[in-house]
Amino acid sequence: MSDKIAYLARDIEDALRLRVLTEEKVDSLKESLNSISDYQFHAINNGSIVNYFIHDVIENSSVECGIGLSDEAFKIMKMIMKFNYQNIYLIKRVQIHNNYVSLILDSIFNFIYDYSKADNMISALLKDQNQYPKLISHYLKWLDKYAYIENYPRKKEYMNKVVYDFTHDSHALEKSIIDYLSGMSDAFIIQAFNELISF
Repeated sequence: MSDKIAYLARDIEDALRLRVLTEEKVDSLKESLNSISDYQFHAINNGSIVNYFIHDVIENSSVECGIGLSDEAFKIMKMIMKFNYQNIYLIKRVQIHNNYVSLILDSIFNFIYDYSKADNMISALLKDQNQYPKLISHYLKWLDKYAYIENYPRKKEYMNKVVYDFTHDSHALEKSIIDYLSGMSDAFIIQAFNELISF
């Protein structure tokens, strides 16, 4: 519930800033919402939307019934979500961006995964570290901290629990790469991808 409330208007604000949406379309949404609601929105922005839904959740939640929305607020939430899908998430420009992001993520995943085909993955990564210093060095530090790999001892300063056991979990590599990618900032992931395609 909190996730939905948080992203509904934030995505509209971002789309306006990026010129994916026009103010006219957002004003049209505001008029539609005000036509079905006792509450009157003066603006469609993160502050007004979050404020509306938080007050509604507080008024319509209880220990007995759990966390919920009024029928009106639920209808408004569905209307905003439908608006976002039609005007932001499913438009051609965003689909092209999604394809670009998929290309980046797939390329980095496959690049790292291919090292598992070597007789010794760590040695192969270390051998290529100078060619791809940002990506390989960073991934090796990730493994140092979170993985157990036979013949590749962890540094003594790492006292945290091992998350990826390459000896006993046949999917440890895939899990480690997926988690590694999901923890990257947007800026770093672009830098890592550019490192792969630069000559």
